[in-house]
Amino acid sequence: MGNILNNQNKIFLVTIFCNTPNLNTYRGQKYEEEIREEMLELCYTASLDVVNKGDPVVIILKEINPKTFISRGNIDNIKEKIKNYKIQFLGINIDISPSQQKNLNSLFNVKVITKTEIIYEIFYRRASSSVSKIQIELANLKYIKSRLVGSYEDFDRIRGGIGIKGGAGETKLEIDRRNIDKRISLLKKKLSKIEKHFHLIYGSHRDIYTVSIVGYTNAGKSTLLNALTNADQLEEDLLFSTLEVKSKKLFFNSELSILLVDTIGFIRDLPHHLVESFKTTLLEIKYSKLLLHVVDASSEFIEDHIETVNNTLEDINCKDIPRILVFNKCDKIDPIILDNLKIKFPDSFFISAKNKTNLFELKDFLYKYFYSLKKIEKRGK
Repeated sequence: MGNILNNQNKIFLVTIFCNTPNLNTYRGQKYEEEIREEMLELCYTASLDVVNKGDPVVIILKEINPKTFISRGNIDNIKEKIKNYKIQFLGINIDISPSQQKNLNSLFNVKVITKTEIIYEIFYRRASSSVSKIQIELANLKYIKSRLVGSYEDFDRIRGGIGIKGGAGETKLEIDRRNIDKRISLLKKKLSKIEKHFHLIYGSHRDIYTVSIVGYTNAGKSTLLNALTNADQLEEDLLFSTLEVKSKKLFFNSELSILLVDTIGFIRDLPHHLVESFKTTLLEIKYSKLLLHVVDASSEFIEDHIETVNNTLEDINCKDIPRILVFNKCDKIDPIILDNLKIKFPDSFFISAKNKTNLFELKDFLYKYFYSLKKIEKRGK
């Protein structure tokens, strides 16, 4: 994708759910609000101005139109609404087929973009290291390739600067596929070399105790890192504020310290190609002795967020690493809700990283955990 959005771009948001015999994604009004709020936050992070914040459009489909995904009635309703706004994009929270997206572009006379495309845009903008830039380009190219199914629309934008010079008789689609495959192969080789280098580094530092901080995006991972170590990691109320892995040592005494690592936040429906491509950045998680799984205690979808993180950890082959749940933002919830969480999730920690509440208990646990681990390892030598 890359750089298609700017501060002048205005977007009209439409939230779509399916309630068909084969697909049911609607889970009630609270879930509807959660999904819409997540889309609003993604748009804000991508510097997109949502023009219909106070006029939400929610579609619950009982059947899917193969040509446009949504019904003619829904299309007419949206057309009527967007007449009141000067917009550059119409955003939807789901992926639809390239042909459906192209048809909607024509019907609305505006570019339709999906949640996946907005997430790619955010990652593209926030990638700062050479490794993350390679990873986002690789993920984006895989996504583009998966959508090259006879649709030539807007090729110059989605090609991402790939040079297209083919021989006589070749179709534009064939040329694009071939060039994309070459670029993907090159980027994979670069990442493979980097991964080998990382493995050597991590393998030679097995005596360093690494603790990775994982969690749903915007759960407060960076705030926790800062609170535990007095670090200056970026803290922003934005989705995906951390794309690069940042680490800081936590010293307990002259004989014991651990390396705390702040990782990329996860999100429901995080594009598969993105997860696959960012495995290099997430390598540090694999070498962790312990995971601190940070959960936003103020969310109404705690279990959904926990499941999303657990599924992503499984995708990157990290499901067997010991982990503890750390419920953050406990200052934002009712004491009765907090008590219920403590009953439901025993052996967890309940903190406010921002206010530094109950951090002593967490630090004490980490000290005892790694002090015991160090004693066990000494006996084994």
